[in-house]
Amino acid sequence: MSNALKLQDVTAVINGVSRYNGGAFDTVTFKTLLVSETPIEDEYYVPVGVSPTPAAVALLKEANLKVMPYKASTLLEGTEDIQTEAQEGDTAATQLDAARLILLSLLKRTRLTPISAQPGMYVYELSYEQKIYPVDGPSGNAYEVEFVVPFDQLAVSPNAGKIEVTVLLPRQTNLLQATGVDPNGGAVSQLVSQLSNVSRTAVTFEYHIDPVFNIQYQHTAGIQA
Repeated sequence: MSNALKLQDVTAVINGVSRYNGGAFDTVTFKTLLVSETPIEDEYYVPVGVSPTPAAVALLKEANLKVMPYKASTLLEGTEDIQTEAQEGDTAATQLDAARLILLSLLKRTRLTPISAQPGMYVYELSYEQKIYPVDGPSGNAYEVEFVVPFDQLAVSPNAGKIEVTVLLPRQTNLLQATGVDPNGGAVSQLVSQLSNVSRTAVTFEYHIDPVFNIQYQHTAGIQA
């Protein structure tokens, strides 16, 4: 049974380190606060910042698996029979389980950090970091991060539960797109704010059903030698 969330507040801070590593990747740090109506006792696998090979990236994309938090039991379920599947010639099942095991190699097992607990309100925190790799943009390389909120096996409470997301882009970037898509394909409205003193852009979302968020941006300053 899914835990009912009163709130999942996600803050993502993206650092433009690609300017100093030859354009290889940026980094994003996620900090999440969860307020649940019931205790969350499950362990999760979260990104550990490992760089996947191009072949691994292609396999994960083919399997529609994203590098993001997963409930431990969800990620591992069914992978123990991969050798049997291969011996029986079940290529599709073997490939899917192989992709899930590759994803596992990019994650680490962790528990949510409890902050406080009282009947009807259990508060947790979770932090993790991952890398953002370049994609084809409208005028050269862009960078894209996509994530799903709430986490695997968590659901927004029907009693006024909500999702809040804040994404802080790197210095000197152009926001190309910022989308939130609900389970029915509808758009989640966003607010874009320019932080002129530090040359950053902030994007915020607020929603009450499980959405998928996608942020794409492009650097306006070149790679630093």
